[in-house]
Amino acid sequence: MTTEFAVTPSPIVARRGQSIDLGIGLVGQNLNLIVIRGHAPLDVLADISAPDIYDQEENPTGTQRDLKPKHAEDCFAYAVGAIDLLPEDDPRAFPEIILNVRDTSVVEFYDLDDDSNLYDITSTMGLDEVEARLVGIRVRTSRLEWPKPKRAPQVSRVDGNHRLAKADELVANGDGDDEIEYPQVPFTLLVGLEVIQEARLFRDINGEHEGMETAHLDTIVYRIRDHEEMKSDPKLLPLWLAHELRRDDRAFAGMVFLGGSKAGVKKTSGAVPPVKINSLKTTIASQLRAAPGVMAALRNEPEKLLELLDRFWKAVRESFPEAWQDKRNYILLQAIGLGAFARFGGLLLDRAWDNGQIKLEDFKAALTPVAKKVSLRRTDYPGIAGAGGQQYIAELLIEAAEPDEVIKAKNLQELGGPPEDKISLS
Repeated sequence: MTTEFAVTPSPIVARRGQSIDLGIGLVGQNLNLIVIRGHAPLDVLADISAPDIYDQEENPTGTQRDLKPKHAEDCFAYAVGAIDLLPEDDPRAFPEIILNVRDTSVVEFYDLDDDSNLYDITSTMGLDEVEARLVGIRVRTSRLEWPKPKRAPQVSRVDGNHRLAKADELVANGDGDDEIEYPQVPFTLLVGLEVIQEARLFRDINGEHEGMETAHLDTIVYRIRDHEEMKSDPKLLPLWLAHELRRDDRAFAGMVFLGGSKAGVKKTSGAVPPVKINSLKTTIASQLRAAPGVMAALRNEPEKLLELLDRFWKAVRESFPEAWQDKRNYILLQAIGLGAFARFGGLLLDRAWDNGQIKLEDFKAALTPVAKKVSLRRTDYPGIAGAGGQQYIAELLIEAAEPDEVIKAKNLQELGGPPEDKISLS
């Protein structure tokens, strides 16, 4: 007597059938490799591929970096959220996801007029060997291993793992099958590259290109985001404040480079401004963290917070005029100086707020003993750098601004100094 057992198909076959048709692919050359380019739903590309994550002990031949779940979730939200947005208002696009078909038996390239006629295509063949430039792409899901192997996947993710990871997780768990509409995304298929060849390509794509200039990116963010929204978002507020502080009547007027081409500013002013907008943003963020009292008081008053910061930095500018104009020989506008003055400035803001001494002349009075005691010449700080250097300089500034010295300097200002600033924060 023969007993028959039911064969349970793998989950991907149950979901997709024996094969998935990815539609039309364009066969062409990318530098010295043959590639097939097409478009497919995000969840399908996630389902048929897997990362080969490098682990020095468990997978020393892997290529991919370790997954950052938060980044993967952000990528997924960006992609899925695009479906309900008007492209005129919020245009969104992914760069091509690059997959390497290591096991060529799982993918078929077929004649668009006769899908039983298959083409043999590999990425290392010559362009003159390609029989058709437009082909159909079919993935034989019945040949895909399940569960997906944790090493040496049949279809490996060369670039785009973070864009695919969250969709992969949701599909595998059966979450949101009926609720989530997955968008179409572009892909490139490499076919038949060996692991070492793929690793070299991964290095070239991820390690040999020059990263985007942060100042440029921050300027783009400022241009495209609603400024009222930026004022109310703690993460974006420092960038809004930094841009406002560079206005013509503010402390950093003419001092801030916004990224991109330097030709225009050189032609206009003869030199590139000494402070990058991303550096000023970081400085302001650090100063606000060091001023919890002021932040609590002015949390919902961004314009008044801007006025207070402007007074402080104008006082710094007037108290250290040489250092403000000479970044090469003084540390004030270098990272070590901006970081130190941010930490010191946060404490000074809170002290000034508590004492009701928030006029421009109050800040100048507080900085008078500091300017006398603390040198900002670069040559006076050999080997001082980084976050530790910032803290060291900040401690010197704080020590110089002892309360009794501040009060004395303020009294001298009141008796014989210039008129008080009459602007009120109220």
